[in-house]
Amino acid sequence: MELTPITADTPEISTEDRIRAAAHQMWEAEGQPEGCADDHWHRACDMIATEDQTHVKAVEPEWLQRNPDAPEMTEEMAAEKSELSKSIEEIKKRLIGRAA
Repeated sequence: MELTPITADTPEISTEDRIRAAAHQMWEAEGQPEGCADDHWHRACDMIATEDQTHVKAVEPEWLQRNPDAPEMTEEMAAEKSELSKSIEEIKKRLIGRAA
C-alpha cells in the first residue's frame, strides 16, 4: 500500500494532525500491528520534520540565502556567537523552570 503524502502545503492541517495521519498510514501499510504506536509516531515525527525542513529550504527567499562571496566567520565572530548561544540556553532554562 502506497502512503499518500501529507505535506506542509496541505491546507489547514496542524503538524500534530499531519503526524497522526502519517503514523496511521504507516500502521495500516504494515498490516495494523499491535504495540507499534510509539514507533509509528516517532517515525512519522521524523518524516514530517524532514518534509518541513525541506519545504522551508525550498521557499527560502533569495535575500535570506547566504552570500557565497561573504567572508568566513572570524574567531571574534565565533566567540560572540558562542556567548550568544550560551545566553539563549540560559534563557530557555529559566523559562522552562518557570513553566514547571
